[in-house]
Amino acid sequence: DADNRWIGFPYPRLMVSNAFIDQAAAFIVTSVGTARELGIPESKWVYLHGYAKGSERPLMERQDLGSSPAARLAANAALAAANVSAADIRFFDLYSCFPIAVSNVCDGLNIAVDDARGLTLTGGLPYFGGPGNNYSMHGIASMVEVLRSAPGTYGFIGANGGFLSKYSVGIYSTKPTEFKICDSKPLQKKIDELPAPVLASQPNGNGSIETFTLIYGKDGQPTSGVVIGRLHDNARFIAITNDGDTATLQKMAANDPLGAAIVVTAGEKTNRFVFA
Repeated sequence: DADNRWIGFPYPRLMVSNAFIDQAAAFIVTSVGTARELGIPESKWVYLHGYAKGSERPLMERQDLGSSPAARLAANAALAAANVSAADIRFFDLYSCFPIAVSNVCDGLNIAVDDARGLTLTGGLPYFGGPGNNYSMHGIASMVEVLRSAPGTYGFIGANGGFLSKYSVGIYSTKPTEFKICDSKPLQKKIDELPAPVLASQPNGNGSIETFTLIYGKDGQPTSGVVIGRLHDNARFIAITNDGDTATLQKMAANDPLGAAIVVTAGEKTNRFVFA
């Protein structure tokens, strides 16, 4: 629908998967009684054994920019609700339109990124289609198909929203089970109570780069650099390069600047930085 496109959505410029692609998936959720009334063979039934969800704080308020405790907690909570472990899972489909969405969950479950079981059923977002929450509906539809062909095994669906902004997990199997209400409020409370960094409203002085990105022009050259950094007192700030500072841009592009020393100057609208 052209009227509902995500105009300006940055993902298509950052990855192979395309946000503007026609794709559709559907599945039916019903009670056992209704399934019998509809004449659906039991060989086609797949049960939801456990689930959980968690949401991260806004980016600048997160404890660690390199991980998502919400995703890890949700993954382990869903497994616990299903009374299984990661070792019991036969099939995985992890949301994958950027690498950390996969590696973060693998780290949380203590499984290798090259695990022999595989981490996708659709082929992964770089090859399957566009980003967005509805991708994981395709993952669930694919999971139902493989679980029907391997009765009694378990499948894990990991669904991401935003830039690790929220994460939901479902555990599925053809093994019959009573539906259970899984309360994620205690999990969310843990996330909300994690220590948060102090934010510097007027950052001035020496600091270091915590994370960064470069913005490129159509000619393939960087036009600006953005950093999130920490001051000497560990307060977090965000800043960009000065207009026309090609030397800083080239240095950022040539060498990984994580942890590099910088000097930041607070501005009325925008904070600026240079290498120390």
